[in-house]
Amino acid sequence: MKELGGPAPRFAARTAAILILGGTFLLGCSHKKVPIDIVWPFPPEPARIRYIKPIRASSDVERGSTQEMLVNLLLGGQRKTYLIKKPYGVHVDPFGRLLVADTGWGKVLVFDLKNNKFNFMGEGPAGQLSKPACIATDQDGTTYVSDLILHKVFIYDRDFQFKRGLGSPKRFKQPVGIAIDRTRRRVYVVDALEHRIVIFDTDGREVGTIGKRGGGNGEFNYPSNIAVAANGDVYVTDTFNFRVQRFDASGKYLGQWGKVGDLPGMFTRPKGVALDHEGHVYVVDAAFRNVQVFTPEGKLLLFFGGAGRALGQFYLPAGIDITPEGAIYVADQLNRRIDVLKYLGSGGAAPASAQSPVKGERGLTDRKTK
Repeated sequence: MKELGGPAPRFAARTAAILILGGTFLLGCSHKKVPIDIVWPFPPEPARIRYIKPIRASSDVERGSTQEMLVNLLLGGQRKTYLIKKPYGVHVDPFGRLLVADTGWGKVLVFDLKNNKFNFMGEGPAGQLSKPACIATDQDGTTYVSDLILHKVFIYDRDFQFKRGLGSPKRFKQPVGIAIDRTRRRVYVVDALEHRIVIFDTDGREVGTIGKRGGGNGEFNYPSNIAVAANGDVYVTDTFNFRVQRFDASGKYLGQWGKVGDLPGMFTRPKGVALDHEGHVYVVDAAFRNVQVFTPEGKLLLFFGGAGRALGQFYLPAGIDITPEGAIYVADQLNRRIDVLKYLGSGGAAPASAQSPVKGERGLTDRKTK
C-alpha cells in the first residue's frame, strides 16, 4: 500500500496538474481585476478619478518565469507570499518601485512594479528599521525613511544599501512626514512631538526650521505629513489643528485652510498629503476615511472614498503618493492594502463633486483648475 502512495503516483499527479494548468501558466499570472468600474464623481458627471486595483501582497506584483512556475509545481515548491500588515507611508521612487513603510513589519516593503519583483528594505545589521513611517527619494534615487521609535531618518542609496542616519533622539522626538525639494536640494522632516518642520540640505546639514506649537499662522499642533510642489511651496497637514498650512520655499507662511467638522472641506484627522501634475492638493483624512482634493489655495474640488472594507473604500487611510503620470497610491492601514487609483485629468475643468465623506450629500464643483 505504501508503494501506491509513493513518489511515482505523486509525480504523476503533479504531471497531470501541470498538463491541466499549463495553458494558464503559459498565459502568465492573472491578477484579480476590479469587478465594476469605480469612479468619482458619480455618473453622469465626467469621471476624474478611477479605482484601479488593490495591492495586498508580494504575489500581486511578483511574477516568476513560466519555467520557474512549472518546476515549483512539479517539485512541490511554492514561492512565499508576504502580506501587507499595516502600511502608513507610501512612495514611488524614480525607478518605478513602490515603497511601503509598514509599521506592522517594521520594514519598508519594496514592490518593483516594472520588473515584477518584491523585496524588503531596512533589515540589519546596518540600517535596520524599527517602525518606519514615511519615505521620500531625492534626485539621484537616494531614499529617506523616518523611524518613529529610533527617532531619526535613515538614508539608503538607490540599491537600498544603508548610507547614514539623519538626526538623533536628541534632535527628533518623533519624525514622521518627509518631503524632498529636488530642485533646491532640500529635505523637510516633520517632527510631530516637537510641532515643527526641520529643514536639511541633501548633504545632511540642517539649514532651518519652521513653526512651533500653537494655533496661530505658521504654528502646529501635532503635524504629520508634508508635500512639496514644483514651485517649492510646502504643504503640511497640521493634524490636531485640523487644517493644511502652506509655506513658500523659504518657510514663509502663505496661507491655510480647513477646520474641524464633518462637512466637505473640513477635517477630523488629516494625514497624508500629495500633489498631482496639475497642482491639485490631495489630503487624506484618516477619520473621514476619504481623500479630499483642493486647489493650491484650498478650494475644495472633489472628494473620493468613504468608510468600509470594499474596493473604493478606506479604513484608517494614512499616506498618499501620486506619480507624474497620475497614478495615485493610498496606504489603507486597517484594510491592509495599498489602493491604486488614477487621476484621469480635468479636461479643462477641475474635478466635480463626489459623494460626501459623511452623509452622502453632493459636494462642490469648481470650474477653475489653477
